Amino acid sequence: MIRALLLALLLLCVAPVHAPAQGVAAADPRVEAAIPAAARARPGVRLDPEAATRAYLATVPPAERARSDAYFEGGYWIRLWSFLLSAAVLLLVLAAGWSRRMRDRAERITRRRSLQVFVYWVQLAAVTTLLGFPLDV
Repeated sequence: MIRALLLALLLLCVAPVHAPAQGVAAADPRVEAAIPAAARARPGVRLDPEAATRAYLATVPPAERARSDAYFEGGYWIRLWSFLLSAAVLLLVLAAGWSRRMRDRAERITRRRSLQVFVYWVQLAAVTTLLGFPLDV
C-alpha cells in the first residue's frame, strides 16, 4: 500500500504539466503609433535596439517613467523579503525539531534510504509551502 502511494506521489511530482499554446497577439495600433519613426524597423535598414529603446523612452512622460522605475526596483525588495522569509522558515524547521521528526517519520515509513529522502522532501516541501504561502499570495 505504501509503495503504491509513494509511486503515485512520485508520478504526480514528475508528471509534465501541459499548458495550452498561446498565439502571437496582433500588434496594438496604439502601441505602433507611439513608437517613433526612428525606432521602427524598416526593410533593408539594420535596427539598433539601443537607439530604438532610447527613442521610445524619450516619448514616455517623466512621471510615468519614474513610476515604471519604482515598480521595477520594487522587484528587488520582493526578492529580498522572499529570501529572508525562506531562510526564516528553514531555520524554524530546524530549531523547532520538525526536521528531526520528519526524518524519523520517513524512517518509520520505509527502510530504503532513497525513499526516505523522497518522503522527507515531500514533507519539507509541504511545510515550506504552507509557511511561505503569505508572501506567495
